[in-house]
Amino acid sequence: MESKLEIKSEHEAINDNDLLKKILTNHSLRGKLTRNFGYGTSETEQYCYYYIGAFWIDKNTSLIIKPKIENLDFMMMFIQCLRYPQIVDKFHQIYDINLTEAPIPYKDNKSLPELDHLLVIHFLRLLEVQLHSGLKKNFIYREENLSSKIKGKILFNQHIKKNLIKNRLDKVYCQFLEYDINCLENRILKKALTICIKSLTKIKKGIHFSYCYSYFTEVSDVVNPYELHNIKINPLYRKYKTLIDLAVQIIKLKRYQDSNMEKDGPPFWINMPLLFEKYVYSLLLDNTSDTVEYQHCSTSGYTDFLLKEQKLIVDTKYKLNRNSLWDMSDIRQVSAYARDLGVYKFFDIDKDEKSKEILPCLIIYPSYNPNIDVDKSVNFENKEPIEGFEQIYKLGVQLPLKK
Repeated sequence: MESKLEIKSEHEAINDNDLLKKILTNHSLRGKLTRNFGYGTSETEQYCYYYIGAFWIDKNTSLIIKPKIENLDFMMMFIQCLRYPQIVDKFHQIYDINLTEAPIPYKDNKSLPELDHLLVIHFLRLLEVQLHSGLKKNFIYREENLSSKIKGKILFNQHIKKNLIKNRLDKVYCQFLEYDINCLENRILKKALTICIKSLTKIKKGIHFSYCYSYFTEVSDVVNPYELHNIKINPLYRKYKTLIDLAVQIIKLKRYQDSNMEKDGPPFWINMPLLFEKYVYSLLLDNTSDTVEYQHCSTSGYTDFLLKEQKLIVDTKYKLNRNSLWDMSDIRQVSAYARDLGVYKFFDIDKDEKSKEILPCLIIYPSYNPNIDVDKSVNFENKEPIEGFEQIYKLGVQLPLKK
């Protein structure tokens, strides 16, 4: 039976009842693909959510969800986010690639990102951060024909063939453990790095990571396929585990692409609100000398950002058309943050002042204009008050578009 391909945009109404039924019965995907926003023609009307990508709904139906912003330059957003180590550390939460399922023909759709480019930039930036601490070492088995000494255990079969038969009584063929840099983990990293360096010429974003290769001069890039399934990382090397996972994905994706048609690609998803949140985080770090507290845990939840010196609460909302009426749930959310005792404590506001002071709140939303160059800044002077509310403001941040 020939598979059916459906194409939607994020936040688009799902009017096909057959497709909607298939999505709702897929328990692993329905939370990512559908949402009732409460303003449709029916209270039960379902819309595509804010996850873009390519998905298998069932064995015969695949779904592509495009970004609502046309010509969005994902690579510029990824590169901007990955400039900062504190964002690199958990960037893997933004997306996922499924290399175990059948491919989906979406490569002709120019609105979707190139997965191999995404993985390359993420891996290289995370590797760069790790190399500041150097490559880890591990114990590896070595075999060597030693002179006049025994190390580890004697491999008698090899010892007889190479020494006793040839009357080399001064030699002993041994197997022993050695603490070395040429361990499996580093061989996987070098293999992935080799693939990435070749891919950089296609990205053409002025990125230079060739110097990373110099750290691997004593490391081989020979990796057998079965070795990719037998990796055990010491819990002390938590960041190394994320790096190895990315390297394995790059190696497997290369083999996946080599064994499938050029227009096909693996199922994947990108969490657009989280990507926008990380993008704004990097812009705040770029454009303010203020202390930026990310995901501060308080009674009312986790605030996106707190700017200590300005005593400003910042929340990101991946929603367009912010010239229209505001979603009251967004207003209530930032209002709760502004009355949270944990937030007052972070801003060092004492008990006498907190009843007199209304904390300002800023909601940042995406803005885009194909006719102007992207201004990578968060200019707080351009914030506008939201009519009808005290100390609640809005500010649009320009997203990069492909030219």
